[in-house]
Amino acid sequence: LGQGATAQAADADKADLQPVFENMARMNGSAFSAQAGLETPMGNFTMLMNGEIKMIPFGYKGDMKMQYRDTKDREMAMVVQQYSLCEAPDILSVYTKMNGQWMLQKMPYTGLPAQDAKVSPEKAAREQLDMLKSCTIVSDTEDSREYLCRIDEKKMHEIADKVLQSQKESKDPVMVQNSAQQAAFFREVMDHMGELSYTMKVDKKTQLVTELNMDLTTAMKNLSSVVGAHDPKMTEAKKKELQNFINQSTLKLQVKYLNHDEPADIVVPDEVKQSAKEIQPVKKTDAAQTETEALAEASSAA
Repeated sequence: LGQGATAQAADADKADLQPVFENMARMNGSAFSAQAGLETPMGNFTMLMNGEIKMIPFGYKGDMKMQYRDTKDREMAMVVQQYSLCEAPDILSVYTKMNGQWMLQKMPYTGLPAQDAKVSPEKAAREQLDMLKSCTIVSDTEDSREYLCRIDEKKMHEIADKVLQSQKESKDPVMVQNSAQQAAFFREVMDHMGELSYTMKVDKKTQLVTELNMDLTTAMKNLSSVVGAHDPKMTEAKKKELQNFINQSTLKLQVKYLNHDEPADIVVPDEVKQSAKEIQPVKKTDAAQTETEALAEASSAA
């Protein structure tokens, strides 16, 4: 009886979020800040991001500060500025300034199709609620309420399959060529990721989300075996080193909405366009292997 009552209470808490998710679905963008923190045996990495994002038409602008502090308290920092927007159909242009130089990278855009973008807020909210196994209140104050939300892994698989299917239908031949290989890799990643959850703070007055917090430590540890399995150059000894390194590390993410006002259309300044040097995409077809090799090298350096 006690378990049944607890389940009913959790369902009621989940149902309370329907109007919140509807309000969030009506938003077409906002200003935000995000912080990711990675603590490892070789030092701590912090990424701070502030920016504005608009969904339709898609655009993003912001800056990111990356800091690294080693075990001897020595610090390195780098600031990156960025613009991202669709300057052509199905193509995302990403302008990035690093070390005083603007660079341009063009990539296939896999955002929401037009028919999905027109989904009603009510339907969008229901779909988001369906993504959750459960949602329970963990904190309740006069101004806000905080929920613990557990994500349904099966729904994540369905979304990943939908994205990969859109890649197969893409006009970009490289994306079509890689879609089957990427699909297999992503499914393996999701099979090993384990349960994901996050806390979400809701403003009682506006019925809007103000803050999200996610601890990705367990997922990172679970995925270390996938990283090793997809790198043919990694020896068993290196795989063990990587596993030990990750087992001693933590990864946490926080996102705050600075306001819920839709930003103006995001435009890349002419001087940025004129000075940006275009970077050609990596020709290697095994994108997953490229990423795992980079992680393996980082582990070896540690």
